[in-house]
Amino acid sequence: MALSFPTAPTSGQQTTTGGRTYEWNGQAWELVGAGIAGATGPTGPASTVTGPTGDAGGAGATGPTGDGATNAVTTPAVLEAAATVTGYDPGAGDIYRLAVTGTTGVNVQGLGITGEAGTAKLLINVGATAPITLNHATGPNANAHFAVPWEGDYVMSQNGGAALVVYDTTDEVWRVV
Repeated sequence: MALSFPTAPTSGQQTTTGGRTYEWNGQAWELVGAGIAGATGPTGPASTVTGPTGDAGGAGATGPTGDGATNAVTTPAVLEAAATVTGYDPGAGDIYRLAVTGTTGVNVQGLGITGEAGTAKLLINVGATAPITLNHATGPNANAHFAVPWEGDYVMSQNGGAALVVYDTTDEVWRVV
């Protein structure tokens, strides 16, 4: 069977003849696609190289049940603007949501509650208008005041400022951590 090609091809032009497609590269016709496939060769020897480690597996088993302690979240407690609160008692729970009325901040000089050694409370300023300041003080008192590491006041800004406090039974204070 004779192959028939155009006499004046342009570069990139394709033509099919003899059941195969050819493309003119500007100087010659080149076969497009696969040529005639030969037989499959023999399988090579097995590798002794270890491949990379795969992805991590799924989640593990559920852990043990806790000690029954509550982590109740309080509804926002409203503090009066421009006030100083001594011995603030936020009520039951471990997470306290606080807010200030007005645009002037509030000073809190201690929690009116105590706890066991290591008891933790999270105080969050959820108000949008003013900061809440935890006043640093030293020495034990009935109002379980705050001990701040840098011995200055701790300011919780509006819109999410927070403080984690842990009760220290030795010094009878809530330590800001």
